[in-house]
Formats: sequence, C-alpha cells, structure tokens
Amino acid sequence: MPRKQIHLAAHFPGVNNTTVWSDPAAGSHIEFSSFAHFARTAERAKFDFLFLAEGLRLREQNGLIYDLDVVGRPDTFTVLAALAAVTDRIGLTGTINSTFNEPYEVARQFASLDHLSAGRAGWNVVTSWDAFTGENFRRGGFLRTEQRYDRAQEILDAARRLFARDGYDRVSMDRLAAACQLTKPALYYYFRNKRAVLLATLQAHWTAQAAVLEAFRPSADLGQTLRAFAELVLRESRRPENGDIIRIVMAETGRRPEIGQAFFRVFGPPLEQKLVGFVGPHLGRRHSRRTVLALLHQFVGSLAHYSLMSQMFRAGRAYLPEQRTYVAVLVDGFLGLAMPSPAVSRRRRRRNRHSSCAT
Repeated sequence: MPRKQIHLAAHFPGVNNTTVWSDPAAGSHIEFSSFAHFARTAERAKFDFLFLAEGLRLREQNGLIYDLDVVGRPDTFTVLAALAAVTDRIGLTGTINSTFNEPYEVARQFASLDHLSAGRAGWNVVTSWDAFTGENFRRGGFLRTEQRYDRAQEILDAARRLFARDGYDRVSMDRLAAACQLTKPALYYYFRNKRAVLLATLQAHWTAQAAVLEAFRPSADLGQTLRAFAELVLRESRRPENGDIIRIVMAETGRRPEIGQAFFRVFGPPLEQKLVGFVGPHLGRRHSRRTVLALLHQFVGSLAHYSLMSQMFRAGRAYLPEQRTYVAVLVDGFLGLAMPSPAVSRRRRRRNRHSSCAT
C-alpha cells in the first residue's frame, strides 16, 4: 500500500496581540531578517511552501489608526520577491485579494515573482466580505451581499438587451462593461467570460419564469385551467424581456447545445411537473403518463408557436388568429383528444380492434 503524503506550509503571521512578545529574543515581525530566518528554517525542515497573509484594512483603536498593526503587514509581493533571493526550493505563497486588486496587475506581479523564484510562486485567492475594507478604496469595490445580487442582475439585464439587439458575436466584454458602467475587471469579478454571461442571462430568465409557473393555481374545471394557463403563457411572452430571450435562443441554440441543456435543466422539470399535476387527476386512468406528456407537449408547443409568430413577425400579426379564438380552439382540441365523448371513444375502440385483427 503506497504511503500517504501531506504538504507542510509555514505561516508567518502579521503583528497582533498573539504574536508581539516583549522578550527581545522573540525578534522583529517587520524586519526582513526575521522573514529570511523563518523561510530558511522552513526550507531546511523540508516544508513545501511559505505562506504570508495579507491585511487590507486600516485597523483602528479608539478612533485612531493602529500604527503597530499597519506596519506589521509589509507588502506581500515585496517580501516574497526578496525571499526568492535567499531560498532555493521552498514555495512562496501570498494571500492576494481579488476584490480590490486589478486582474492585470495581479497577473503581472505573480508572473514576476514566479520568474524571480524559478517557478515557486503560489497564490491564495480571497475575496473581501466586510464594508470596512471596501471603504479604504476609492472605487468602492465592496458591495453588501444583497447589493452584489442586484449588481449581477443589472449585468444580466444589459447583456440580454445587447445580445438580442446586436447578436452574441458582436458584443464584447468591453461593451458589456460600458453598458453596465463597470470597469472590465469588475465585470470579470462576476462572470468568468462572455459565455458565462450568456448562460447566466438565460438561466436567470428561465428561473424567473419557473417561479411564475409555480405560482399558477389551477381551478376545478380542466377547461378553465387550460385557458387560464394559456393566457398566462401568452401574456408573459409579450413582456419585452421574453422577446429578447426568444431572439437570443433562436440565434444561438443551433451552435450552442448548452443552451438547450440549460433550458431543460432549469425550466423543463417544473413545467412538466406543474402541467402533469393539474391535468393528470382529470384524466384518471384513460391515458398512460407517456400519452399525457405527449398531449401536454403538443398543447405547450402550440402556445410557443403562436408566441413565436407574434414576437418574431410583429408586422404580420394581422394574419394570425385572434388570441381568444386561438386559445379556445387549442383547449377544445386538447379536451377532445384527452377526454373524448362516448361516441368518439366507441369509434376509437372499434378502430383499434380492427387494427388488431388485421395485424
């Protein structure tokens, strides 16, 4: 059985009440000689890497800046670059905040450290969670948790409008950042790339639509339930954001299968569950679940077709049947197939018997 191995890291803490000792033998926590001694000792002990924390907050005590703590946190990159010159093998890892540091700047600093140390640089990525730290930066990068969701939604709304109007390929992250009045690095804080923005835009819309569907309450009469559901679907489809989503999906689904996968993952299950839930009890044992699903898919597909024609060909709406008439015919057709009259049922049974005899 192979031996299990662990990785050992040596952490050099900042100045605080647990690390400052009055004994002179304790040494300094800000002099480079202390860092060098610590790093060399860890390297001789075969530790894998040295780890430095980072503190961006200006600490206060009784309303005044707590100087001892501030000077006890030398710049991480400066210290690690200096340690690269006095060590040979140990990894040099620093905690660098991704909320308030610009991506290009961080990438350049780590690339420089990795070059100077011959490949020994490491990054402990953190984000800031407290407003106190955010107030130390002019661009106010910090947002409370609820505000982060609002900002993300603003980005998705802007992306939906741009993708629908100009097409996915013609929208860059620069244009999207400008539309949201964000810096490009701030945009990348929320989304990894443009593809992630697209999928998040669609998923957020379908999640909201699933919530609307969940709130729908059927009546005791199946016909009334189907009419109310159809009117809800067509009413929602007339919202501007729905038209945007339809145009995006029509343009991109053919070359991006992940869009269809996202739809059936986010919206498909609640739609199917809701429809079967209020139709199934009315049909009893007349049909199998597979047949019920086929009938519902035909019903929803017809609604989607009418909605699509209304959205995509607005100038030709005069040629479409009036919505009330369309819904009435659709509901009657569903009921005729799902709950046929006794005479229709008898004819269907006779046809099935003749088919069986012929076989």
